[in-house]
Amino acid sequence: MSLEAIQTINQAEEAAKALRLEAEVQAKKIVADAQAEGEAVLSAALEKAKAEGEGLLKAAEEKARKKAGELASKTANKKAATLAHAEGRLDEAASYIVERIVSS
Repeated sequence: MSLEAIQTINQAEEAAKALRLEAEVQAKKIVADAQAEGEAVLSAALEKAKAEGEGLLKAAEEKARKKAGELASKTANKKAATLAHAEGRLDEAASYIVERIVSS
C-alpha cells in the first residue's frame, strides 16, 4: 500500500471519528432539549391543574356557604314559627290553669 493510500485512509478515519463525535454531541443536545421541554410542559400542566383545582375548591366553598346560609335562614324561620306557636300555647295553658283554679 502506498503512503498516499494510507494517508487517505487515515484522513477518512479521522473524518469519520469527527463525524461520530459531532453526532454524539448533537444527540446529547437533542436529548437535553427534549428533557427540558418535557419538564416545562409538565410544570405548565401541574400549574394549570393546580389553578383548576383551586378554582373548583373555591366554587365548592362558595356553594357550601350559600347552602349553609339557606339552611340557617330556614332554621331561623322554623325557630320563629315554633316560638310563636309555643307562645300561643302558653296563653292557652295559662287560661286553662286560671280556669281550673277558679273552678275549684
